[in-house]
Amino acid sequence: MLEWGNPFPEASPPSGTAFQDVQHKLKNVLKIYHTDEAFAALLADGSIVCWGDGSAADPSESVYELLVNVQSIHSTSGAFAAVVGTGIDSSVITWGRDDHGGDSSSVKHLLKNVLMVKGNALAFAALRGK
Repeated sequence: MLEWGNPFPEASPPSGTAFQDVQHKLKNVLKIYHTDEAFAALLADGSIVCWGDGSAADPSESVYELLVNVQSIHSTSGAFAAVVGTGIDSSVITWGRDDHGGDSSSVKHLLKNVLMVKGNALAFAALRGK
């Protein structure tokens, strides 16, 4: 994989993860997703790798532990949402800027049996099964 451009604008100090720090993990990439400042790669084994600037590029260790069997990733301008698991066992894990949908704690108990997630610039919506 390659990256070019300016992932860390000079106006702000790096607060995420640099591409060169994760490049060795980017094997068997299925898809790449993005926010305004970060990237997330979905790997064939259902795990993800994030890099770029800001909180979306650097999920906490506790979030990474939940990101197994990832089916899809969705984004707003400052956060990611991953659908993990399938069918009635599916759920949604979010990370990134709280004010861009990265904090789903108020609806976490409802994010089960998720069929679809969509994001706009600042928020996510989820369609659940019956």
